[in-house]
Amino acid sequence: MLPGVEQAGTIQLLPFMQNNWAFPYLAQGHSPPASGRLPSATFRAVTPGYFGTVGMRVLAGRDVEPGDRSGAPAVGPINRAMAEDLWPGEDAVGKEIQLFGSQPFTVIGVVGDIRQHALKEAPRPEMYLPMAQFPLAGMVVMLRTTGDPAALGAFATTRVLAGLLYGVGPMDPGLVVAAAAVLVTVAALAIWIPARRAGRAEPARVLSSE
Repeated sequence: MLPGVEQAGTIQLLPFMQNNWAFPYLAQGHSPPASGRLPSATFRAVTPGYFGTVGMRVLAGRDVEPGDRSGAPAVGPINRAMAEDLWPGEDAVGKEIQLFGSQPFTVIGVVGDIRQHALKEAPRPEMYLPMAQFPLAGMVVMLRTTGDPAALGAFATTRVLAGLLYGVGPMDPGLVVAAAAVLVTVAALAIWIPARRAGRAEPARVLSSE
């Protein structure tokens, strides 16, 4: 892990992305609608550590873990809105949901609600599956740091460029520093501007429905 990084996790789509994913499902204890059209819920693939990194609380059950990999029983957390909608007054942990009405997974946890679509819109039902069991391209890496985000961006960019530039070591001065300058500036601005606006607020708290 990079110096200064406390936690890290990945997700395939951040809140407010226009290309939202929603999958049809059939939940335990519920019959298929007479129309034949199943309800749908927002879908996200995550890695272990994502919820802690962005400050989302696990309200019941457990988080995604490294053991939730390909070949292991299919599992995943859901958000509170989905749990209360499907099984009001009941424990959702241990219940079964069938993606597309035919691909079952067991609910292992319930996480807090966040606004995925708009700040003024109530949270929708959401399900989170382990990326190792539902591999996707284009994951977004989230980091929780203790130091200067700009310095972390510079360090990471230098390491990446060093692997791409022939004959230049990770800590060599000159070429790597010059080549990294533009990317570091962009990365620093991308990190600093939102941070300046939001202070040190938890991402999940800013997007929370509470």
